Amino acid sequence: MNDPDLGLLFSPLERQRIMSSQRLKTTLSLFTTILVMLLTSLNYIFATRALDKLGESVRSDLEQKALRGPSDFLQKSDVAIVTGDPTIVRDQLTRYERDPDIAGIIVTDGSGATLASYGMVPSQVHSMFSGKANQLTETSDYFMSWSVARIGSHDVAKAAFVVSTGRLAVTRAARRQIVLVTILGCLAALALSFGFVELYLGPLVKLSEDALARLEITTASALEASMMKSEFVANMSHELRSPLNSVISFAGLLAEELEDRGLHECLPDVNKIITAGRHLTRIVGEVLDFSKIEAGRIELERERFSVRDAIREVVQVAEPFAAKNHNHLNFLDDEQEYMLTSDPQKFRQSLLNLLSNACKFTHDGEVTVCLQTVSGDHPSYRIDVQDTGIGIEPSQMKRLFQPFVQLDGSPGRKYGGTGLGLVISQRFCHMMGGQLTVQSVAGRGSTFSIVLPVKPPKEAK
Repeated sequence: MNDPDLGLLFSPLERQRIMSSQRLKTTLSLFTTILVMLLTSLNYIFATRALDKLGESVRSDLEQKALRGPSDFLQKSDVAIVTGDPTIVRDQLTRYERDPDIAGIIVTDGSGATLASYGMVPSQVHSMFSGKANQLTETSDYFMSWSVARIGSHDVAKAAFVVSTGRLAVTRAARRQIVLVTILGCLAALALSFGFVELYLGPLVKLSEDALARLEITTASALEASMMKSEFVANMSHELRSPLNSVISFAGLLAEELEDRGLHECLPDVNKIITAGRHLTRIVGEVLDFSKIEAGRIELERERFSVRDAIREVVQVAEPFAAKNHNHLNFLDDEQEYMLTSDPQKFRQSLLNLLSNACKFTHDGEVTVCLQTVSGDHPSYRIDVQDTGIGIEPSQMKRLFQPFVQLDGSPGRKYGGTGLGLVISQRFCHMMGGQLTVQSVAGRGSTFSIVLPVKPPKEAK
């Protein structure tokens, strides 16, 4: 046997694309990387946006404390400032000591003498008084602002607030930590995904690759064996048919010779030889036809013929089958012209198989052939073969069109045959663009229906 064709299921490019384990692992790894980076990026974006909004809120709060704190303090401490009592001024400062954002406060009189102070006051605060009041000054560690209280055109007191930017520093540190955690988490997730792909999915991909390769080899071997079987059966059928035809011919000549010589007592035995030979020839023909169908060597001939005349010919051929079991064979003919463009030989063979089965499974009954037109978008002819035989059990319907299957499968079965007649008829009907269906009631009979389009599929509009 030659090496099977491994490209039977897939083309070489498809096989390389599907079965490359390295390609699959790379694709899975790339997909995992993109997915992890996408999720990480979304997490980072949402977290940083939240921190940015929090930082903006904190910054706004600290700036407001630095800008409004001095003027609010001077308004609330105006009596103490006018009297110049440092004790009262220091008492006013105590309510600001509970605010952790305020790093320091300094209050001076109009001449610049310090009345009270709180916390750590940077040295640049004193020089800031020479600048513009109610203006925010920002350093890396503080927000600073000062305000002045006046009576008329005279400066009575000045107050400066120093607000720590510690809360802003915390939000910046949190942002840096989120960036670091995001990077580390992304790297860890990538490492885990690569490990999962390499250690778990990798063996599965390799197993699938090996299984697909074995499947291709097995399928190729099975198809090659099937083709060899079909070719062998076809060749053997031809080899058997030739000697069988010779036996039937010589038996026919022998029967004529015996009849001429008046040896009538020997004729029944010779007729048995002829009948058995014809039966065996029919079996060989069915096997040959089925093997040709399986091997794809059946060709369809198209010609225009009369369906009514073809049915009459087949009914005439099937008369001996009906008479064998004492059946009455009818053809309901309405004398209309039914012309069909299809393969007349395969039509006759399909109908003959149905009539043969109907006569075989019917005893002392009737077998009727009906021909009618089915109207619609695609006109067709319907040929029904009805019998009053044993019928078919519902559980056996699914096995009806399986090759080499006899519904009477017991070792001592009553009915003979190869189990190929219905299969061949169904395949021929499909080849002619039609279908073969069946309706049956156990104990009451069956109706097999051949439906063929008036015009073949390639000619139908």
